[in-house]
Amino acid sequence: MVMNSKGGCGKSTLSTNIACYFAREGYKTALADYDPQRTGLDWLAARPEDLPKITGVAAYDEGLRNAPRDTEVLVIDAPARTHGSELNELVRRAETILVPVLPSRST
Repeated sequence: MVMNSKGGCGKSTLSTNIACYFAREGYKTALADYDPQRTGLDWLAARPEDLPKITGVAAYDEGLRNAPRDTEVLVIDAPARTHGSELNELVRRAETILVPVLPSRST
């Protein structure tokens, strides 16, 4: 799972690249997009069909119910501002959590 409470820090970019890596390695890969902006799903829609398949899951709408049962690697693109019970539920499902951070300017 890729998560950070801040928007615009690269969660979707990192998620799509991780999904691409595992698909190219031959794993049955799904990308669960919890962001209503659909960045990950839009990226998948524009991705050439001749590349290894990545299944998109509109998790912002339906959770993980429509993730294929034979998925070997599920990459979760968590939404910004996740907190409370939603955060607890996502963390419980994750094996690994990446938190991208924006670099700060040194003075």
